[in-house]
Amino acid sequence: MEPQTEIRKFAAAISEEQDLPDGWMNDAFKLYVPVKQTFVKDGMPQFDNLEIFRPTAEMLFAMKAAATRIEDGEAPEESTDVKDLFALAKIMGITSMDQVREIVHSYHPPDGKIQPPVKFWYVMDRFFEDKDDD
Repeated sequence: MEPQTEIRKFAAAISEEQDLPDGWMNDAFKLYVPVKQTFVKDGMPQFDNLEIFRPTAEMLFAMKAAATRIEDGEAPEESTDVKDLFALAKIMGITSMDQVREIVHSYHPPDGKIQPPVKFWYVMDRFFEDKDDD
């Protein structure tokens, strides 16, 4: 995020205005940005002199997969990251592990540097296995 000083000032102002916790915005996300990147303008304001893009739901899902954190002793379904993944899966209509693998591997190839943690695969497999039994 550049220029960092200005961005941090804006983030602090937004934090105060919106009553957000300190550190609500950080640049740790850059560790999980895939080589393949897909963006859309959908739902974003557009101006004559400025176009605003956002990552696709698939890209966000892949990034969130790679960044999945489940604390020791925490029930997986209580993890904010897992809740986010389930919400994105619902929005995208993901109904199987094959779809999960296809999306994640399209952004983070199995032989690439960035890989989702084992806990991600365990939670997703358990979730979609339960869905298959319904």
